Amino acid sequence: MQKKDQENLEKAKQLMKDAQHMATMQASSNKKEINKKFAAVLHALDLPPNLFEVEEVAPSALMKELNEIIEQKSTVFESEVVSNNRSNVDLVTEASGGRALFGIYHSEYDSPRPAGQPILLAPENVKMLRAGERSQKSFLRFTSKGAATNFFSTIKSTSSNVGAAIKGFGGYYLAEIEGSLGSEVKRASQRTMKSSCTSVSVMQYYSIAMKQFQIEEDKMNLTKPALQLAIDIGKGSDSENKARSFMTLYGSHIPSGVHTLGGIFCSIADAESDTSIETSTFTMAAETRLQNTISGGYFDGAFLVGGSVTGEHSSSSGKKEASHVKKDNATYRFSVEVVGPLASNPVTFAQLLKYKSTWAIIGRGPPEGYIPVWRLLRKQGEEFQSAADMLEKIWKEDEEEKRKLWEDKVKKELEEENKFIKVKEELQRTKEEFLKRVGILFLMLL
Repeated sequence: MQKKDQENLEKAKQLMKDAQHMATMQASSNKKEINKKFAAVLHALDLPPNLFEVEEVAPSALMKELNEIIEQKSTVFESEVVSNNRSNVDLVTEASGGRALFGIYHSEYDSPRPAGQPILLAPENVKMLRAGERSQKSFLRFTSKGAATNFFSTIKSTSSNVGAAIKGFGGYYLAEIEGSLGSEVKRASQRTMKSSCTSVSVMQYYSIAMKQFQIEEDKMNLTKPALQLAIDIGKGSDSENKARSFMTLYGSHIPSGVHTLGGIFCSIADAESDTSIETSTFTMAAETRLQNTISGGYFDGAFLVGGSVTGEHSSSSGKKEASHVKKDNATYRFSVEVVGPLASNPVTFAQLLKYKSTWAIIGRGPPEGYIPVWRLLRKQGEEFQSAADMLEKIWKEDEEEKRKLWEDKVKKELEEENKFIKVKEELQRTKEEFLKRVGILFLMLL
């Protein structure tokens, strides 16, 4: 497979050289021939011919995008030569910067936070499992500009699945819709959503699972630096701050569920309006526009929206975005975010996931399978008991404080929402009374 892909890549490179040479001749009669070359390049790259609107895009811009796709594939092919000789342990412990060996700071009232240092030693062996559901596609809706991007950052930094990462987004998260518009609601916010808002954020979340693995609890061995820092918690004074510092560095829990290797391709739309719009109407409008732009094709990392999209490209950050200002006072911004192979369109993204060197950890199991660090420490011996007790005590105390803050925040926002609804109802009554009086006056004048 790799040999054939490499041959097609070399063919695409040569075709691009020919197209670039023809473009420099600046002859209008060459446009048709150049487009034929572009079509041949798309075929060599195993991309659908309608991925880009070739007739509507300037040749220089299309060449830039195709050259980037060629570069993306070249980078992966070069890395794969090394990856083929790696063991399962190497594959697992190197994916996503070795995140399988890291803990996570877990809370029921906040988004998961990544740990700063690995807490586990690499296991001696890892059994790879077949991925269950290979691909998933869904839409996620948020009632705040930029919330989808922030949510994606949580997923990327912690390798958490959607269910675990959504904690802490209750104030902005609305629902996850499976498949497409009109499908069954899979998850919904646990609190009442605002009836209207001035900004929304929607995401099409497309994940592909390639393999799965699990590091079971009896195979977990803590690193020497983590053990040394844990012992220090029970010595001297300031044990509470030492415990919090430990959990900041190593996390409060270690995911022990089935981990998933693969990639995530996200298309995001942020919308903002000068005036308040009904939440369900606004999110549906943004979602519809995102679907339409996805159907229109990906170009320069941006979504094509007629001819009014301008792209801002940055290949070094892995983020591509463009903006489009609609005449109805709503501003839309579309962007692409990825975990796994750096690709500007979902077709190339899926193709590159055939290669192990592109795999990332895209799920670490549900929070119910998280193991508290203090449980592992208690297995290390008597000298770690005081540290384990302190870590458990501090985590539970901090969790209780977060619970109180969370409930106060929800109560305050619900009160504000109820107040807004009452004002809206009063305005409606005033309007109806005014119209009634005007009608009576009109009849009297007759």
